[in-house]
Amino acid sequence: MKTNIREQIEKHIRGLSADTVLNQILEQLSSLKREELRQIHRAVQEYLLPRDEESKREAFHQALLASGLVKQI
Repeated sequence: MKTNIREQIEKHIRGLSADTVLNQILEQLSSLKREELRQIHRAVQEYLLPRDEESKREAFHQALLASGLVKQI
């Protein structure tokens, strides 16, 4: 059974450190077209957005606890 290219890439990436993968991605950015860069930007924003919202929610909960308005969340 043949492995498809995506599986080969994923296997290769799993064997690399995060820094190595990041550096490879950054090196390839200059060869991408504008629309491809926009797609990457949207994908990164999707990863960041939930974390930002979670951080804001956590800060809000901490502020409620610190103010004494609530004792447990």
